[in-house]
Amino acid sequence: MEQFNEQLAVKVDGYIEALLNPPDAALLHNLKDAESSGLPAINVSPNEGKLLYLVTKIAGAKRVLEIGTLDGLSISIVK
Repeated sequence: MEQFNEQLAVKVDGYIEALLNPPDAALLHNLKDAESSGLPAINVSPNEGKLLYLVTKIAGAKRVLEIGTLDGLSISIVK
């Protein structure tokens, strides 16, 4: 079995993010607010947010409950 290539994973993640997740002004504003409030930078990545969005849409979710929210970033992606 091949060893995990961290550099390749970072490059692939960056490529997918650039391709499928253009910058969003509201989300960037949320990130800046969280940073200026001194919250730790443990938010979901844009690709993780897109996955959460797709899972809720595929499942046909009408409501979503986020447990353990820090700054509410992931729920703002799913809306």
